[in-house]
Amino acid sequence: WGTANDDIWVCGDKGALYHCDGGTWTNETLNSITDELRGMMGDGPAGPYIAVGGKGTIAEYDGAIWDKIKSPTTFVLHDVWGTTTNDAWAVGNLGTIIRRVNGTWQTSDSPTSLTLYGVWGRATDDVYAVGASGTTLRWDGIRWIVLRSSTPNALRAVWGRNANDVFAVGSKATIMRFNGLYWSQVVIEDQLIGGEPQPVTDLLLDVWATDKDTVFAVGSN
Repeated sequence: WGTANDDIWVCGDKGALYHCDGGTWTNETLNSITDELRGMMGDGPAGPYIAVGGKGTIAEYDGAIWDKIKSPTTFVLHDVWGTTTNDAWAVGNLGTIIRRVNGTWQTSDSPTSLTLYGVWGRATDDVYAVGASGTTLRWDGIRWIVLRSSTPNALRAVWGRNANDVFAVGSKATIMRFNGLYWSQVVIEDQLIGGEPQPVTDLLLDVWATDKDTVFAVGSN
């Protein structure tokens, strides 16, 4: 996650946190955290930031120091997103959904018990979560509702340009696209291996776009 070419963060195993200023990576690992960190977001270059991970771990940066925050769950948290760090969502195992409002994290009613891997939104009343077995959810400002995705494959990440153009990616090179009404699967062209066309079946772990015509999905292999 980052705000610019000279302000990039990565997180990982055992509280690992590294920051790049455009040329040098600096180790900011949190010694107080023994579990992995899986997702991160922030308000801007000066913070605040939020990182989430294993056993419900939540770490927050207030602009000066990182601190481990009390979590309402012990389930693994896979991703975090918010309009600001003061109105943020995190999702995880067994359908776990938690929300940070006015400085406090609290559980949110979830319509699924399946693991949720990704969360993204464009407004406080338009947030999407995706997960195992093609699970797709949408927060409408009042409650989380289930959207039919038409795929049985696990979805690992979600991102969109607007309410009528949202992408989700996952296992078996699955790419789904939401037009505001329903999800449809995007066909991926075969890759040439030894001169022969072969289907792409790799796990896709994230998705993002640079403009209205260019979308990137990345994953295994």
